[in-house]
Amino acid sequence: MHRANAFLLRRRSRQLARSSDLLTVGLLGNIWLDLLLVFVLVAAVVALRRDAWLRPPQAPVVAKPGGIQPFHVIKLEDLRLDGQKDNPPAENRAGAFVGRYSFTFVREGCAVDVNHLSPGPPLTTELANRVLLQLKVQPTGLFAGMNPPFKASLVGLPTERGTTVLLEKDLFVLDLHADGNAMAAVVAIPFADESTLAGFIARSELLLEAEHR
Repeated sequence: MHRANAFLLRRRSRQLARSSDLLTVGLLGNIWLDLLLVFVLVAAVVALRRDAWLRPPQAPVVAKPGGIQPFHVIKLEDLRLDGQKDNPPAENRAGAFVGRYSFTFVREGCAVDVNHLSPGPPLTTELANRVLLQLKVQPTGLFAGMNPPFKASLVGLPTERGTTVLLEKDLFVLDLHADGNAMAAVVAIPFADESTLAGFIARSELLLEAEHR
């Protein structure tokens, strides 16, 4: 009888130990599952915050009274974010726009489309004290692959004999495209050279020469 009781006690002890092990494993499993869920939630929050930080900048709209004229070099104060009428966008959110110019007029309050801006290097004060002219120039392939604005020289070849040839070296080309049998160019020259160039335009063939390739 005593041996039977001892056997039952050992058996009961083993059952309790097994139950304790199962309970421990179950608790550990639940803890690891909870930790895994917490990790997933934290990772999701971090990803959402990162996406919000890296989200493409909101397209600025024109804040400049009267709108932005063609070939006006855009400044930070010319822009604002939609819904923030009194504050210009932060510089790091307008870097793709500042220093560039639009080829068309953009009304005040309208969004600025970066695809319609000058594709070349940004400008700062390069167009100060300059006048813009629209010219018809002889067709050339010298500027193929060059994105305006870029520097060039203008040569005026008079159609009358005995007339001096014009050479304008201080010139920025802001736009250049084919126009029938010629090319249409928008150039910026110093104010001081405007009157001289005006006397050549009507009686000369105009050629653009590249300064940098």
